[in-house]
Amino acid sequence: MIEASLWLLATIAVYAGAKRLYRFYPKLWLTPLLITPAIIIIAIELLGVPFKQYNNGTGVLTDMIEPATVALAVILYKHLDVLKKNCAAHCG
Repeated sequence: MIEASLWLLATIAVYAGAKRLYRFYPKLWLTPLLITPAIIIIAIELLGVPFKQYNNGTGVLTDMIEPATVALAVILYKHLDVLKKNCAAHCG
């Protein structure tokens, strides 16, 4: 259980570090939402940690992100016509 909690703290620490790095160097590839998973995946692979063990500690993050993702999807769906119009104007 302690190892699982350490993974939660490690994930939060990596995210905080990535966010700070992005503040100083605002480049697309340094976005915390890209950097954090990459660093965590590399760490659990190099250390040979089973995903189940990692997920036991960080499951609370997943539980918080899932409703937020659905809420964002609902808002995007409700404004799909605006998104299509803007995409047509900017993308092509």
